[in-house]
Amino acid sequence: MTVTYLPDAANGISTGTGGYLAPAQHGPRQGGYDVFQRATEEALGRAGVRVRWIEDWDYPHYVGTAGGDIHCVCVTNVQRDLGGTTPWWRPAR
Repeated sequence: MTVTYLPDAANGISTGTGGYLAPAQHGPRQGGYDVFQRATEEALGRAGVRVRWIEDWDYPHYVGTAGGDIHCVCVTNVQRDLGGTTPWWRPAR
């Protein structure tokens, strides 16, 4: 079995209100800041998204689900209502 060393910032959860809950990165630090977290905040910030970092190193990333992150159903059990959205594969009307 293999497990990623770093949690994946893409494996977070959008709040649907301009917020994004992302697993803390535990990356290299420069000037007191995690460089991966800062890059993610800058990129998503340009789209008007605020990132909130969630500590998930012990569970689920490393131990709980053998490499999952906070988006995994076994952790957040998120249910979404997509009734008001148009699927990306269908043309907008």
